[in-house]
Amino acid sequence: MARITGEFDGYTYEAIWDLPTDHRILWNAKVRNSRGDIAGTPGGSILVLGDASELSNEESVRQTVATAIGGGVGVDREV
Repeated sequence: MARITGEFDGYTYEAIWDLPTDHRILWNAKVRNSRGDIAGTPGGSILVLGDASELSNEESVRQTVATAIGGGVGVDREV
């Protein structure tokens, strides 16, 4: 298992994923703002099915999480 943590625009996030066996992986980001409130996501979690390259560096994870919070295409929110 691997993880990247970071912060942007008043939110903190922790992206967690199992090391992939191929290029497609399911990863989870837990996102909260500075007050501890969930960032518009049920349970504070965002599940993303994407390419392993999305996790290649902290900036690409940050951009993917920002897109998820904005309701980006290809992002499933955990219920």
